[in-house]
Amino acid sequence: MAHGFESVRDLVNTVKKGDYVIPHFQRDFDWSASMVSDLLISIIHDYYAGTLLFWQLEDKEKKLEMWDPVWGSIKGKKPNKAILDGQQRLSSLHYAINAPETAFPKRSSYYYFFIDLNKFYNGNEDESVFYRHQVHYRDVDSFKTDYSLAKEGYFPVCLLSDSVYLISPEYTKWLEVYSDIRKQNKLPEKTTLEINNLLRSMLEFSFFTETLEKKEIPEICTIFARINSKGLKLNIFDLLNAFLYPHDIQLKKYWENIHYEKLKELDDRMKVYLLKFMSLVIQRYCSTKYLYNLIPGSKIRDRSRKETILIKDKEEFMKLLEDGTKYLENARINIMNVGLNDYGAIKNKYIPNTTMLPVLAAINYTYDKELSKMVDKDTLLQKIYRWYWCSAISGDYSGSSDTVMAKDYVDMLNWLQDDEAIPERVSKIDSIYIDTQIDFTKTRNTNNSRYCVILNLIALNQAIDFYNGRPLATYEADDINDHHIFPLKSGLQINDDLIDSILNRTLIHYDTNLKILNDKPSNYYNKILKHFNGDVQKVNQLFGSHFISEKGIKYLMNNKFAEFIEERNIVIKNTLKKELGLKKFNDGSLIQPGMGYDNEIKYMAFIESCIDKIHLCDNYVNKNTIRLINEALKNNDTITEIKILTSLNEYLDASFKDSFSRFKRQCKSQGISAELRVLQHKKILPHDRYLVSPNASYNFISADTASRGQYSHITKIPDWSNNFNEFWEMGIDLLNNWEKFKGGGKL
Repeated sequence: MAHGFESVRDLVNTVKKGDYVIPHFQRDFDWSASMVSDLLISIIHDYYAGTLLFWQLEDKEKKLEMWDPVWGSIKGKKPNKAILDGQQRLSSLHYAINAPETAFPKRSSYYYFFIDLNKFYNGNEDESVFYRHQVHYRDVDSFKTDYSLAKEGYFPVCLLSDSVYLISPEYTKWLEVYSDIRKQNKLPEKTTLEINNLLRSMLEFSFFTETLEKKEIPEICTIFARINSKGLKLNIFDLLNAFLYPHDIQLKKYWENIHYEKLKELDDRMKVYLLKFMSLVIQRYCSTKYLYNLIPGSKIRDRSRKETILIKDKEEFMKLLEDGTKYLENARINIMNVGLNDYGAIKNKYIPNTTMLPVLAAINYTYDKELSKMVDKDTLLQKIYRWYWCSAISGDYSGSSDTVMAKDYVDMLNWLQDDEAIPERVSKIDSIYIDTQIDFTKTRNTNNSRYCVILNLIALNQAIDFYNGRPLATYEADDINDHHIFPLKSGLQINDDLIDSILNRTLIHYDTNLKILNDKPSNYYNKILKHFNGDVQKVNQLFGSHFISEKGIKYLMNNKFAEFIEERNIVIKNTLKKELGLKKFNDGSLIQPGMGYDNEIKYMAFIESCIDKIHLCDNYVNKNTIRLINEALKNNDTITEIKILTSLNEYLDASFKDSFSRFKRQCKSQGISAELRVLQHKKILPHDRYLVSPNASYNFISADTASRGQYSHITKIPDWSNNFNEFWEMGIDLLNNWEKFKGGGKL
């Protein structure tokens, strides 16, 4: 390896001639303009700006079709060196200094960089470089006589590219104009020599360079992939692009050349999701460390320590890659349409979570390849439909989701083959979850998956535009947006915390939104009614397609915002329950007469929803209480602590003591601490019952109320844990003090 130093002047001249090239397996120039400015500031400060790593090309490598030019430059016929680390820095310097007639990356305009000499000399060196952009290209020569810039103290960096200009009278005049302006403005004097030295120092700044010699392509790819540069970190797609190149697989070129433009535009990470799809279907995992196993010939060990190769060669890799692309595109189409078994995300930003695409694609792929003969298509569609909505509602795909993706893929395959093996994502979304864990008043924008779910359901409901009576799905997606039902500036007194919630939003055509604008709902409702010739039934059906009930319409007609929000919350939650096929779509927190069995299920469901701890406060705890808690624990493996607080009552007899003792021992064997304390005075214990857990607190019911089916209601309340802890400290352990008050006796 050869070491050396190269000045900025020599580097940008070499780039301009096309003597430096970039391997196909490198990522594109993707620095922002502000990052280019930061690099120039570092050079002005004479800060260390990293090492440049090159590969010295032999004649045989120079002839290969694996080279790209530096951004905005040309590719020489016989390039001298390939850039392995430093492409972003060299591309930035070339663009800023040589000013090629090429638009800035991912922009349609041309960027020009300037040194603000006044800021530099005033001590604001860190803000001394800025940029401007123009629609049309501006020739470098046009800057040479633009003395208005000199008067402002703005030196165009692109003038540093012209060595002849830098020794010309024009350049001297530029420096003199600026120096004179400083004198006129009574700023500290700077001679033309001082200014010239500052500007030329940028060209003389040197990078430390290392050059690899006589290396083969596979070795170079490995070295490149393991580089940990100071710039933007390489993502897994870039790394695999390098590792796959020796296998004659050009991953980046493949992605650039596919014709599924809508898929590529959907999410910048879609190319990584394609790799995750491949990993899911061949090894059931998709976190980054597993993606390296996709490299043909890579050996892995299974649980029996036996070595196996997941992908044998290029042909096998390319077949799976192409299949994955098609299945991802089909998943996108499925999610973004409003037909039978579609999911209604009519715009990219309305997709709840793009991370669900590779899972949906992988499930469909595996079904087609392995399960289609044993599972009918209707079963597949029904179960995927349920999983999709439950997953989107859960919010579990909103964060780091590799583990969630892998688990759901495996769970769904199991569920397709066994009706009893319901995935966790599906089983946890029940009526109780919807009623108690989802707060639509705080669901406010498309970054929230639940917000998107409701907009998707509105689209699937064939929602009709308020004015023209046409289904919104028949319009161009760009003409549809989510807007307020009670407008933001309608003049009504509206709670700011609720105005932007999904409960006050729906899909409306652009023209309709202009007609409504800031009108009060009562006003625009009457205008719509007039537009439809007073046909109340038709107008009510129109609003109903947006999940606005007749009761909600009355509140809307009378500008009653709070009541409208409350009613729409009920309608939307019931719609969700119906969409998920939840039994009777009942309120899961309502305890009803004559429904003893269902009521016990609801009681246990709230116990099952607790996370880590179950704290129960009930004046009349009995054996039935312990029985229902014990049953609920079978479906909750998160619990480590149970605390039950009760008062002296007739149920605390020897039989109860034995039951609780057995329950406590069983809990201990499962790693659960179970305690029961008694308050000797009933007046101390609250009259109401409470269920408290780290994730939620409820005004609860007794086990007997559930079993007998007495009418009651479970309601969510603010965190009650501090209250519980205060009462707990006043209680006395039942088992340790049994002799003192057995049978309900007084202490």
